[in-house]
Amino acid sequence: MAEPSSAATAVVRLYRLLLDREPDEAGLSYHVGLLERSADILDVVAALTASPEFFARRNPEDVVSAPRPEPTVTIDRAITVVDVGAQRLSDQPHAYTVLETAGFELKVVGFEPLSERLEDRSKAEADSNLRLLPDFIGDGSKQTFHINNYDATSSLLPFNRNLTDAFVELKDLHTVRTEMAATRRIDDVLSGSEPVDFLKLDIQGFELKALQGAETLLQRTAVIHCEVSFAEIYEGQCLFSEIETFLRARGFDFIDFMHAHRGGYVVPSGTVIGDRLLWADAVFFRHPEALDAASRSIQAMIAWHVYGKLGLAERLLTT
Repeated sequence: MAEPSSAATAVVRLYRLLLDREPDEAGLSYHVGLLERSADILDVVAALTASPEFFARRNPEDVVSAPRPEPTVTIDRAITVVDVGAQRLSDQPHAYTVLETAGFELKVVGFEPLSERLEDRSKAEADSNLRLLPDFIGDGSKQTFHINNYDATSSLLPFNRNLTDAFVELKDLHTVRTEMAATRRIDDVLSGSEPVDFLKLDIQGFELKALQGAETLLQRTAVIHCEVSFAEIYEGQCLFSEIETFLRARGFDFIDFMHAHRGGYVVPSGTVIGDRLLWADAVFFRHPEALDAASRSIQAMIAWHVYGKLGLAERLLTT
């Protein structure tokens, strides 16, 4: 296992190489801890290259055989984002930040029940176009909120220890405290008729419950960026197959996985290899014929800038 000083040096070098910046304190601490637990520098490389920040730095020309000019599109309104699970993560930007970087105006409604994380984002991103709400989004029921030692993993569901104990990156996670939470349906909180261009969900296994409480909002949503799981990390959580089936029945096409994470089993040899796909971000686009012209243009710009899917963007604008 790497010594702390050498581990920190290695992580700093990877930040410079892969992200072209110095690591922030929290990001450095997290990735040094990852390296010390796994003793494999490739695990840190995998974590950094799976981040939205790394993806956002990628040039579109890297993924096509010939450069394509960005389409000329006139968008006369702000791009509306609904962010369920809106805390700032130390090692990655928000999935939609690249749109702002590209010059588009964003109007963001974010839900973050952890008060310290809500305050953190409010201070860091003070903006009249950012509205942060403390609601627990779900199905309207009362639940127990499990606050964990790595609070980005906090959930309305308890850990499934039979599974988490088997993986290097999950075995040290544990619940610090619990509190009662009254969840609210998105349709009850956001009951207007304004189009939702980008719906992002990252609520640790409770995504399907949130979507089931958003039937009306989904009818006016263009793109969904949803964290999905392929194993029951939390007891009773939904899996990708359930989310895909639910959204397909409501007019959404599954486009791709982003930032897939493969977990390494805890084994006596200490060898850490990403043997099992555990989670990823799944991308869904609403059938374009169901959208008005402005929403379709925004959908195309999301395909282009957020996901680097140039052919999809072109098709949305030309068919």
